[in-house]
Amino acid sequence: MKKSLELYADKGDLLILISCSGESLNLVKANEYALKNKINVVSLTGCKKNNSLNRKKNNLKLWIDSNEYNHIEILHHTILLTVVDNIIKNKH
Repeated sequence: MKKSLELYADKGDLLILISCSGESLNLVKANEYALKNKINVVSLTGCKKNNSLNRKKNNLKLWIDSNEYNHIEILHHTILLTVVDNIIKNKH
């Protein structure tokens, strides 16, 4: 993922990272790259509150207080669908 950011992301872009554990190494490295290159970062995580993605200085951190992957994933989907619905609603 970091390589994709190097090739395609520009300063001011938005990176959304989704991880139940917040410990996915490829996402953590992408997060670090984004922050160093002034790319905005939103992270959606669960499990431990002090996970690796939540320890970063992201623009927005959404943490689900659960260790149940199915609960975390359903809430992540709901959050993302709500964002998309609002984008579409505001276009009309």
